[in-house]
Amino acid sequence: MRIHLLLLLACVLGLLTTANADPDNLEGGVLITHAASPDCLEWIGYYGGDPCAAWEDGTAPCAIEVCEEQVNWIPADGALNMQHIWVVAAWYEEKLWCGFEFGISPSFNEQFYFVQWGSCGPDHLELPTGEWPGAGEGVAVASIAEPWEGNFYPIYYFLGYSYEPSLLELDVDPITDFAGFANCDMPSILSDAECLGAIGIGEGMEGYDCCPFTPELWACCFADWSCVMLMEQDCIAAGGAWVEGASCDDVPDPCSGLIRACCVGAQCTLQTSGDCYDLGGDWLFYIDTCDPNPCVTPTREDTWGSIKALYR
Repeated sequence: MRIHLLLLLACVLGLLTTANADPDNLEGGVLITHAASPDCLEWIGYYGGDPCAAWEDGTAPCAIEVCEEQVNWIPADGALNMQHIWVVAAWYEEKLWCGFEFGISPSFNEQFYFVQWGSCGPDHLELPTGEWPGAGEGVAVASIAEPWEGNFYPIYYFLGYSYEPSLLELDVDPITDFAGFANCDMPSILSDAECLGAIGIGEGMEGYDCCPFTPELWACCFADWSCVMLMEQDCIAAGGAWVEGASCDDVPDPCSGLIRACCVGAQCTLQTSGDCYDLGGDWLFYIDTCDPNPCVTPTREDTWGSIKALYR
């Protein structure tokens, strides 16, 4: 069941001030766990303020922009050294979303003591389970004003400390068995997070990275002879022809080698554009087959065209 987040979104999507929310596909997203580096902790300790603002402040060395910058281990050195942990939404490109949901693994030994926690970003509603945050607990969050927008965006934070080793792993929300994102459609479409991160706490405990899937981008050719590097589904949706394995920078131009229907009168053959024009034909960019013959205009038996055809 995944109605937890959907019910929350149903209550608030009508309140969004963005009238035409971006319906970007949220598939392939991940939930990264990222801990404050020593430089980030030093900055936070000097300037204070909330963890979300620390991330968003361009002068703070806390934010990450690529998955290789993740910090997935923190020391277990007691209450005098408060640790900052963010849950970061990431994709291969910027996205727009109206809700998210995740949980904490039931195997978490609860040796990290949560002092403060909450969502980052626009105004929102949270629907946590009864003992959140804790082992086997979860939370669903939905925007009530503007959607979340961007990439490598901190959507949640935890402050706390530990004296003993532990592993803080993200997991699904136990209420719905779901962890992931909701777009801004009405009704909203849910997309599972492809990877859930973990923070290692103390000696001998190792966390792990989560990296968003990087799709294959190949040449997408258009009828005006332009070429753009796109994913296959994006190319087709834009009306282009996807040439797998080819780059727009290739020589010869990959778009010049497309095989499409070529009409010389009513005769159809499959040709490149150059060969078709050499034959004096019309090259049909959007048609890659001669069956049925695109060069012949269908006629009904009782039409004037069919009668004329008898005397050709």
